[in-house]
Amino acid sequence: MKKKQFTRLGQITASALLFGSFMSPAGQKLAHAEDTAANVKVQILGINDFHGQLDKTTKINGQVTGTAAYLAAYLKKLEATNPNTIKVSAGDAVGASSPVSALLQDEPTIKFLNLMKFDIGTLGNHEFDEGVAEMKRLVNGGEHPKTKQYGTFEGANFPYISANVIDKSTGKPIFDPYIIKEEAGQKIGFIGVTYSDTPSIVIPSGVEGVEFTDEAEAINKYTKELKDQGVKAIVVLAHNPGTSNLDGSNPTGEAIDLANTVDDEVDVIFAAHDHKYLNSTVDGKLLVQAYSSGAAISDVNLEIDPATHDIVKKDAQIVNTLNTGIEPDAEAQALVDKYLNDIKPIISEEIGTASMPLTRDQNESGESVLGNVIADSMRTEMKTDFGFMNPGGIRANIDQGTINWGQVYTVEPFGNDLVKMTLTGAQIRDVLNQQWQPEKTNMLQISGLTYTWSDALPKGQKVVNIFLPDGKKIDPNAEYTATVNNFMSTGGDSYTAFTGGKNKVTGPVDFNALLNYLKAQSPVSGAIEGRIKKVTDITADAPVVNPVTDHDSFITGKAEAGSKLTVWINGKEFKRDVLIGANGTFKIKTLHLKAGTTVSASITDAAENDSEKTTVTVLDKTAPHAPYVHIVRDYDKKVTGKAEAGSTVTVKRGKTLWTGVADRKGMFSVKLDKQQKAGTLLYVFAADKSKNISSSVKLIVKDATAPKAPVVHAVKAGEGWVTGKAEAYSKVYVKSHNKVIGYAYVGKNGTFTVKMKKQKAGTALYVSSKDRAGNTSKTVKIFVKR
Repeated sequence: MKKKQFTRLGQITASALLFGSFMSPAGQKLAHAEDTAANVKVQILGINDFHGQLDKTTKINGQVTGTAAYLAAYLKKLEATNPNTIKVSAGDAVGASSPVSALLQDEPTIKFLNLMKFDIGTLGNHEFDEGVAEMKRLVNGGEHPKTKQYGTFEGANFPYISANVIDKSTGKPIFDPYIIKEEAGQKIGFIGVTYSDTPSIVIPSGVEGVEFTDEAEAINKYTKELKDQGVKAIVVLAHNPGTSNLDGSNPTGEAIDLANTVDDEVDVIFAAHDHKYLNSTVDGKLLVQAYSSGAAISDVNLEIDPATHDIVKKDAQIVNTLNTGIEPDAEAQALVDKYLNDIKPIISEEIGTASMPLTRDQNESGESVLGNVIADSMRTEMKTDFGFMNPGGIRANIDQGTINWGQVYTVEPFGNDLVKMTLTGAQIRDVLNQQWQPEKTNMLQISGLTYTWSDALPKGQKVVNIFLPDGKKIDPNAEYTATVNNFMSTGGDSYTAFTGGKNKVTGPVDFNALLNYLKAQSPVSGAIEGRIKKVTDITADAPVVNPVTDHDSFITGKAEAGSKLTVWINGKEFKRDVLIGANGTFKIKTLHLKAGTTVSASITDAAENDSEKTTVTVLDKTAPHAPYVHIVRDYDKKVTGKAEAGSTVTVKRGKTLWTGVADRKGMFSVKLDKQQKAGTLLYVFAADKSKNISSSVKLIVKDATAPKAPVVHAVKAGEGWVTGKAEAYSKVYVKSHNKVIGYAYVGKNGTFTVKMKKQKAGTALYVSSKDRAGNTSKTVKIFVKR
């Protein structure tokens, strides 16, 4: 892609597009002046998020758009303006479909796309609603029990491409990652990617066996392959959200992030998923999205230089499929009518009446009339305390008047099972806080409870108070029953707290629960009841809790005068509704608390605003017991014993310190830098993690070293003594025939003289010394000489 100055046209009406009145004569002249006759002009017509809306209209700016027949009429008119036209679908062609498609496994929608001769498709998240196998059957063809009467389904007559949906068993994309189309001799590469968050918005069984990799990495990988093949015109079909103003300004969303990340050889990105308008240029790449449900078409026009094979000019219009000024396509209408006639007996069944429009439009707080009705139907069907409905599962409104089966199916087309579960009050708070995700907000529709929330609070903490029908606040530790659908029960839409529910019981399909409820309540009405309230005045000032030690018997602090204080110890409520007097202080008696205990306090002010909890941890002010120390000998290089687990044990000799840490069993071993002399005085004490110090243990290094063997002078027959040298102050023993025959104490100069009876020549004498610590030397053996 060469970066040129590209033209981008905004949203236009069909008549302006088809009859040339959307541009002034001067503008037309300028556009023609920029054209190069030799350039190859290629038109790409794209739809996104069709959702099988074969027979349904929608409104854009108050004007009716859509249905397959009108979409077909516009596609044919636009295609007639350029023989080099490629038709593409950017995902979610099926899923959440109208009954005429959904009841027949979405085969009618694929047949419609075949009829329109689409060239390329990619996968959206809804293609996975019924699992990979069924998605592949729709693409590749095959029989389904629900559609046997129509014979074996032929599948799509055009290829699907997918670069980032990987088969776990093979490690390869489940479809070809890209395709190269050739128009008038010019090659255009198309790469398909699917929203990588799909696993969080589809039931787990829907994506079993596949994984979704990073879109940008996949695009760049296969862009390189296309470039290596000489392809310079590259288009991405990305089922990723993106929007802009009608004039192209302020583009936002993940598609815009893609544009800023992927290889500059990418020329065009078709976005999808969030059903918005997008027509903007970002980092030289043209980005488009055309609402949803066939309400509009992205009409992208390219000019390719035949010499360089690169796109040198590009622009786009978002063409609304207005139901005026054009005749619906008869061939498409006949296809839809055929299937409508087949399902008419089912969808025409009268269920009841609505005395007012039941809309899914949410107010500023996040509550909708239809959402309340559906959540009520779920709670009623399963007889639970609460009901929760994800907003993405509510696909249409119910108009005032007669309600038939088909209308109800259009509202809840997914066929999710209801699931009853047990949740704690704390888990319910977690669920409600999970409505605000980093990239999106999905406000649950609720029944059986009310709550307040504030935009001023951070994500994950936006819920202020949750109330039961009697006006009491929900108890975080109490258990309640709740009904959700099986999509949410497995963590769908990032409501992961539901996965922690206990005692799960599967009930009927949500659609049937709604049918039963509407029949029972007919004529049905609804209202915005204030179940969800966005508030601004959200919290009282948190109380101040003074430090608490394990020696204290009171919890003290300050709080707003006139408020009511609640105190928790280790998360368990200890005191409730303690009225704070005019001086704003409190003093609550308690038993001595162990170090490490948590003490929390919060208040409810006179306006019923709750404060945040203030939590302190009881400080350890109790010194550990004195260590038990093993005997230390003069040959030891460590001091061992037992002290408080985790404490630091210090051995002190004068100003010299050695330290070690007691293990989890309290055992310690403090290494010394060298052996200590016998008689050395050591002090041993322990300090716990709070730096409380025990009393010291005093010990004296024990003399455990035997003296050296005596040096004995020769003894002659007739002499009555033995002389020599030995350790000063030791005691020298002389033995003969295992009997002590004499002993003497060694003087300070180390000499000794042991008196004995005169011994005969040849007598063996055994001489040893014992020091004052009782250590005995080796024995020296001598013989009396002649």
